[in-house]
Amino acid sequence: MGHMVMNFSANLLGLDNAATPFGIKSMESLQELNPDKTKATNAQIMFLCLHASGLTLIPTVIIADRVALKSQFPTEIFIPCMIATFVATITAMVIVSFKQGIKVFQPVIVAWVLGITAIFTALIVYVRMLDAKGIQLFSTSLSNGLILLIFLLIIAGAIYKKAPVFDAFVDGAKAGFETAIRIIPYLVGLLVAISLLRNSGAFDFIMEGIKAIFAFLVAMHEL
Repeated sequence: MGHMVMNFSANLLGLDNAATPFGIKSMESLQELNPDKTKATNAQIMFLCLHASGLTLIPTVIIADRVALKSQFPTEIFIPCMIATFVATITAMVIVSFKQGIKVFQPVIVAWVLGITAIFTALIVYVRMLDAKGIQLFSTSLSNGLILLIFLLIIAGAIYKKAPVFDAFVDGAKAGFETAIRIIPYLVGLLVAISLLRNSGAFDFIMEGIKAIFAFLVAMHEL
């Protein structure tokens, strides 16, 4: 549960690279509970789908990339990212729940979904009231505040449980390094595949098709 919470927290803050190691550790932990090691459990499938949907509160990395590329309004994607990832997460949860026979309309699940919906709706309404500078200040302050809060909560939890904070930190750093080494072959393969697709023109073909679809939708809306 701890690994999954940290994975979702990293996704909420838009820290994709930080979410990956926690995602791997989560799947490894779930695999230990798996009675059939050759087949994914329902819990593993649900976690994978929720992780892939990537519920994002603050798209930190995307905003940073837009700043680096000298975008005039780097925080414009704040609201679209929130809406898109929220819809993707709810859709993933509903589809997987339906496939696995989970009753979604349980009081606890409904309360959580409505609570998260209310929070995201309030944030969207508030952000829409801000100008470009206000959005940038809000996103920066919120992301920095949440990261600091998580850090302080980890320290407070370790002190409460009387855990050796430094030793645990070193062990975590060692495990992170080992995880990075293990995923390097997959990253190399992924980068090679992406390079082949880009150089072959497949990406351009797909992008032109997507542009045509959205241009048609815009034209239909204007009519």
